[in-house]
Amino acid sequence: MVTERQAELLLGEGRHSDADRIERELLAQGMSPVQARRATVLGRPIEHSKSPKTEKAKERTPPGWAST
Repeated sequence: MVTERQAELLLGEGRHSDADRIERELLAQGMSPVQARRATVLGRPIEHSKSPKTEKAKERTPPGWAST
């Protein structure tokens, strides 16, 4: 069972579901706010490439599904 806040962090922000607690602990240990927040981010942003192959794939993607 997760709280609404945990779901918001994970699904809405792409951060650890316990990010609030983790950030507080890291700040208490002396980490900067930027470092503490960055430590709770999950994964990496998707890098968009502009190759002929990806451009062709966009043509097959239903409208509204492709990111611009």
